[in-house]
Amino acid sequence: MINNLRFKGKTPPIYYMKGKQVRSMYFKGERVYHYIPCTKLEVDASEIVFTKNKSYSLKTTVTPSNCSEPVVFKSSNKAVATVSDTGVINSVGLGSCDITITCDKRTIVCKVH
Repeated sequence: MINNLRFKGKTPPIYYMKGKQVRSMYFKGERVYHYIPCTKLEVDASEIVFTKNKSYSLKTTVTPSNCSEPVVFKSSNKAVATVSDTGVINSVGLGSCDITITCDKRTIVCKVH
């Protein structure tokens, strides 16, 4: 048995068998977490058209709901629209951009005009 084992950040997943299922886990600090991958990512809008200085809150659905990975939002052009960590899009200027929403290996793009 290994005592006082600590990790900086998160380790890569460690895979193991439980019955006929392949499961995985990872270590973070002194804790062990079971890795639960995202199997489905949905968003309530695929295209948003709005004028300057308006905002819209994207609503995402992740399956399973206890997925280990966070949902990440990113704007392709911050001069047109910015997006917060919670999915609130704020229009900044005129033009078009893409808001990319990712969770684990799933990606969705929302067009903003």
